[in-house]
Order: sequence, then structure tokens, then C-alpha cells
Amino acid sequence: MTSFGLSDDGETVYLTSAVDDQLTEYRFKEDFGASLEGQPFGYYRKPSTGGYNFITLSAPTQAAANAGPKVEAIVISEIMYNPAGAGAAEYFEILNISDSNVTLFDATQNKAWKFTGGIEYEFPALSPLTMTPGQRVVLTRSIPDFNASYTVPSGTLVIEWITGKLSNGGESLQLGQPGPVNALNETQFVRVDRVKYDNNSPWVSSPDGGGPSLSKIAEKEYGNDYINWTALAGIRATFLQEFLTMTGHLRIQSLILYWMMIRTALTTSPSMPWELTRDQRHLSRRMNPSFEVSLFFAGAFLVGASLRFFF
Repeated sequence: MTSFGLSDDGETVYLTSAVDDQLTEYRFKEDFGASLEGQPFGYYRKPSTGGYNFITLSAPTQAAANAGPKVEAIVISEIMYNPAGAGAAEYFEILNISDSNVTLFDATQNKAWKFTGGIEYEFPALSPLTMTPGQRVVLTRSIPDFNASYTVPSGTLVIEWITGKLSNGGESLQLGQPGPVNALNETQFVRVDRVKYDNNSPWVSSPDGGGPSLSKIAEKEYGNDYINWTALAGIRATFLQEFLTMTGHLRIQSLILYWMMIRTALTTSPSMPWELTRDQRHLSRRMNPSFEVSLFFAGAFLVGASLRFFF
């Protein structure tokens, strides 16, 4: 075999059939991006569709089946690409899922992390952002419009990006960190997380102007797959889940999360008892109060019975 090398700043690999050193019909190619030392690339089969992503794997597996995907410490956890109100209130959220602080800055190259797909934003270099374990940071196209539309807990960092907007028709939103330098002495950015969302099936469509956001279900699992995303009622729902996790009140958690799931599911059912309501901006529908109360107490009974059985 002829010796060869692979570049850490990314390149293309070709597999071609041949007979007696003469190339024949079959050819397959794969492009890969920049990588950090020790990072293996490989195919990951998505359980939702059976399709494949060529991504960073959690471990090298020479002459064996590929390991699972490598999920980095900072992930994209929520996307509101088409708000029901002001379009400039669009936002997305990043989350530190690790148990350690993560600074979005590379001191060796004196460069900050940045978004390399979807929007253009580079994190501060003079005062680098350090995300603590479990911290969520919100990025929005317009802080005034965001604040007029949503409420977040005091102390939440909200950042306004400068260039670009989230596509209402779906696109790839990608976060990168500084990596190797290419032959032109240009820093290449290594993918940290990417979500290629869509407003069409099999992705849930209600976030496309309907009010909910795309919310990641299992935040520590692979995120570039529609099966790990659902529709929730905007950023309030994300922070409510975080509050419930911190309180540790199992019964309250179970009851309210039950209610959130059931109520969200019912918002898509035209056969449920709804009433029209009006706020300052538009007509909307809400669940009939008597039916809502009945459903709540039914849920309380079921959760209470389950907890008594298991605990």
C-alpha cells in the first residue's frame, strides 16, 4: 500500500474501484472538516430514518463497528426560528451539559468560538465567555424584540448577534471552536455542534410561526436528528424544566411535566373543547376552563397513584 496522510484542517477522501491499477466505475467520496488531535470521524446511523451522518465519533474503533457520536460539552438546546410575533425576536439557546466550566475561547490561538452556519456571530475575545455547568445562554436577533416577547430568569445572559437570521424554511445551525491552521495560515474551525432543522415533516411544523419553539428532548444525546426534538411553548418551558430539576420535588415535577406534555399534545387536536380568546395582537384559542381543570386533577390522581406504587 502506498503511504498517505490526512490533513487535520479537512479534506476529501475517495474510494474507487480498480482492476490492475486501472480505475473502474465505482467511486465514493466523503468530505470532512477540521478536527482536533485524536478526534476520529465516521458514519453514524440515525435511528429515526436509517440515514447516515459523517461525524466525530466518541472513540476510534479500528477493525470494529463504529462507536457512537461524540456529543461535546456545549450543545444547541432550543431554536425559535419563526416566532409568532415579531420576527426579530427569533432566538436559539446553547447549554453546557458537562460538569465543568467551558470557556468559549482558545488562548493558544487568541481566538474565540463562533457560529459557522446559520448566523454569523463570534463570541467575545477581550472578555471571553465562560459557561458554568448547566448554564444556558440565549442568542437573539434583537434584544428589544426578544425582551418584549419572552421572559427569562434574572441573570440569564442574552446576546444579540449582528449578521444573518434563522431561516424559516430550515437550515444548518453550527457552532465551531478554533482548530488547526491551514497552509494559508488561516484558522479552521472545528464543529462543536450542528442542528440541521426543517419546517417540514418529519420535523414538527408548529414552530414555524405557530408559537412553540424547537426544544431538544435528551440534551446530552446526539442532536442532529429530528427524533430528538419536539415543540414546546418557547423559552419559558425550557427554564421551567430547569427550575423543576433544581428543586428536586418529585411529585411537583411529575405533575407539571405531565401537564405540559398532555396540554402540548392536545393543542394539535381540533376535537378538543376550545374557546376563542383575544389578546392585544391576535385571536387565539384556549382550552375550555372546566375541561382543563378536570384534566389537571385526572393527571394529579394518576401521578399520585404512580408515586405511591413506586415509592
